[in-house]
Amino acid sequence: MDEATLGSLVEALEATPGNTALRIVVIRGLYAAGDPRAAEYVDRLVPTALSPLDRAFVSGVLLRAGEVARALAFGGGDEPEVQIARAGVARPG
Repeated sequence: MDEATLGSLVEALEATPGNTALRIVVIRGLYAAGDPRAAEYVDRLVPTALSPLDRAFVSGVLLRAGEVARALAFGGGDEPEVQIARAGVARPG
């Protein structure tokens, strides 16, 4: 995703902060760009409202940002996607 598109999506999210699908797209875009703000955009997300894949992704973003306590809220559950994400983050090295 190019910088201009990502900037437009961030602006759209600011205008519609309750848009969960857009929030996930913005987090994914920021994360892919290596932008540390990705973790900041998690604040309005409710773990139970997300798919297992999105919860696993968000948990990983938070863990990589050093926000373990926040990541735990998204990393719970028995879904295979979440377990795989937990295992990938917990891997040594």
